[in-house]
Amino acid sequence: MPKSKIFLYALLSFIAGVGIRSLVALPIALVWIGVVAAALFFAYGILRNRSMLVYGLFILSTCAGAARFEYADYSRPDISSLIGPAVEIEGIIKNEPEFTEKSQRIILEANKADEKDIVPFAVAIVTRRYPAYRIGDKLLAQGAIDEPRAKFSPPNMIFPHITRTGREEKIWTG
Repeated sequence: MPKSKIFLYALLSFIAGVGIRSLVALPIALVWIGVVAAALFFAYGILRNRSMLVYGLFILSTCAGAARFEYADYSRPDISSLIGPAVEIEGIIKNEPEFTEKSQRIILEANKADEKDIVPFAVAIVTRRYPAYRIGDKLLAQGAIDEPRAKFSPPNMIFPHITRTGREEKIWTG
């Protein structure tokens, strides 16, 4: 089998792992069983049959896709208690704001909610065009947080009351 086909099938196996995990909540033990099976296929492929190495790669890619989705699914903090009622969040602008003719969209990494420390999460804030904010500004936003529009998009605050509370000079955006 050519290397390009092996690479293509490995990528498709990864995507299949993500797809399977998105449809069915797999226990992590099942993913580890797949990793062990892939290791057995690798061992058998090294000792006896070279084609078994490829099957081990496909199984490992599928398990990696499922594990990646698992990590992405559970790495987001639960903010359901903050959605709906008026809340006061404090955080730092980590990305360059996006400007339109009459407004600006800010991605704020919130680290406090109602004066309590929380697990940091991103909030998309749409506010007036001026005053213009920039990366590193510490903001205090008061308003209602809306549901995220898509699964991996940040929740929104539309035209909240914003107060600039300071500036963090050294910011790492990576």
